[in-house]
Amino acid sequence: MRPGRSCRWEAFGHPCRVIELSALIEVKRRAGRRKDIEVVHELEAIRERLESEA
Repeated sequence: MRPGRSCRWEAFGHPCRVIELSALIEVKRRAGRRKDIEVVHELEAIRERLESEA
């Protein structure tokens, strides 16, 4: 993953880092595990929907 593909977020009063959707897809694809590849299809559908709503 390239640097700068996450952002700071607060969840339940605690700071955390959150990976961008496109970076998450890339990481899952590179992992290559069956369970990750299955999720990639779902994440890509979410990304397409978000892009069409923008």
